Amino acid sequence: MKIIGMQSVVDHEGQIILPAEATGAAGLKPGDVVNVTLAMPGESDRPLLAITPEGIGITIPLPWPGDTKDGDGIQLPNELLEDAGIPLDSELEIICGKGEIIIRPVDPLELLPDDLRGLFEDLGVNPETVRRVMEEEGYVV
Repeated sequence: MKIIGMQSVVDHEGQIILPAEATGAAGLKPGDVVNVTLAMPGESDRPLLAITPEGIGITIPLPWPGDTKDGDGIQLPNELLEDAGIPLDSELEIICGKGEIIIRPVDPLELLPDDLRGLFEDLGVNPETVRRVMEEEGYVV
């Protein structure tokens, strides 16, 4: 599976515009049918938009250790996270699709309010710099 991340805009008609380079890199061509899943995790959270050929069964957040009740939820061994290069204190998300489960850290930039992310862009601050500072210094959003 290839995961392509990008930013897009919602136009004045409420449509999301995806760059042709991204759809081409995903192997999509005019007339292809795709499944679009928009997951709304909560009122203050940003939605997750996934476009896949087969569709996504469900996307769920991983609970923190101690958040589970009576053994509900998923607990991953630290060794598994370390082998994947995922810091142990990372906020994680799970994406379930047909025949696959993807566990990945949440991108800290996705947690920033749009206005703040826009301010960094307007000031010409590299997104990688913001991401690195957030990861190294910690962040509360």
